[in-house]
Amino acid sequence: MESLNKKKQDIILLSFFLNMTNAVIVLAVNGDVNAVKQVLKHFEPYINKLSQKTLFDEFGNPYIHIEHEIKRSLETKLVLEVTNFKLG
Repeated sequence: MESLNKKKQDIILLSFFLNMTNAVIVLAVNGDVNAVKQVLKHFEPYINKLSQKTLFDEFGNPYIHIEHEIKRSLETKLVLEVTNFKLG
């Protein structure tokens, strides 16, 4: 019975940080493709921000560029961590 309460606490804590429903989190942890896509969509702005790099054009004007290799690497790490997360 105590492990069930621990699982419930883990789900509540994780859902608080992800701002998602318990069902989506449980499904994502269990490898549901659509739930994992929702997790990726939730973190997309943050991942984009971490993947940004300021570059300069030929006139010295700065512009923001998203490094796609970094973005894919961060997405891959997120998916691995979510699917390897232990609920109890």
